[in-house]
Amino acid sequence: FSAGIVWTPKWVNGLTLSVDLWNIEQTGVVVGSTTTQVLENELHNSLAPGEIVERNADGTISRIFTPFVNSGNTQTNGIDMGLQYVYPTKFGTFTSVTNATWVNSYQTAVFAGLPQHELNGQTTDPFASNDGFLRWKGVSRLDWAWNGWDLVWTTNYLDGFHDYYPNGLVHYVGQTWFFDGQLSYDFTFVPPVENQPVAGYSKDAKDMTQGKDG
Repeated sequence: FSAGIVWTPKWVNGLTLSVDLWNIEQTGVVVGSTTTQVLENELHNSLAPGEIVERNADGTISRIFTPFVNSGNTQTNGIDMGLQYVYPTKFGTFTSVTNATWVNSYQTAVFAGLPQHELNGQTTDPFASNDGFLRWKGVSRLDWAWNGWDLVWTTNYLDGFHDYYPNGLVHYVGQTWFFDGQLSYDFTFVPPVENQPVAGYSKDAKDMTQGKDG
């Protein structure tokens, strides 16, 4: 489910605001069992079909069968936000575009019948800190275009998340910022024209003109 609005106020030429609310639910995904989960199920006499723990006469484990099973469910929801502003001047056209996502919740149950766990702000790879279920993500771009010149500055933001030290203690992996700058010159002598330009979302804002309706 998703629903949103796009607003281009007539009293601020070149401004576009957007907000989207979304909720995603996923069930029955096929995943591979883990040895930890199979042993946990054996402990509680709740082995799923195909899950087997074979033991030797002395009680030591000889083999563990980890079949593919239908997993539990995942539910997540959040908000996407966008802001764009185009400001033409005699010194060129300035365009600012910012998009951000806020994840309100990310809950999952690894196997059917188990309670959901909130993973928002947590790692996806315990003890490895490779990635996480991030609460915030964002990208902002500032563009200046004038007589074939195009200067773009882009900022990307990834929120931090919690992971574990090898001894099991929780630690926080800090936020990450990425910056990128690009300068280009277009040698095309005939200015390109978009087939169907969309006000507020034109790639080449300098080719857009204001109509009576803004």
